[in-house]
Amino acid sequence: MARLPEDEQRAVRFFFLAGRDAAETARLLDRSRSGTYALIRSAVGTLARWMGADRPAGGKPR
Repeated sequence: MARLPEDEQRAVRFFFLAGRDAAETARLLDRSRSGTYALIRSAVGTLARWMGADRPAGGKPR
């Protein structure tokens, strides 16, 4: 997670690790809810790729 951009790290920490809702996360990030969801979606996608979720089980990366 440390390799993510700072804004994405903060969004993941607030939303997933601290269990804050989208409105509170957005307030803490000084962003709109849609902007906050975009950060979260980007971070989750990047983390999933890094963890190999873009390939079938036992398969090669796409």
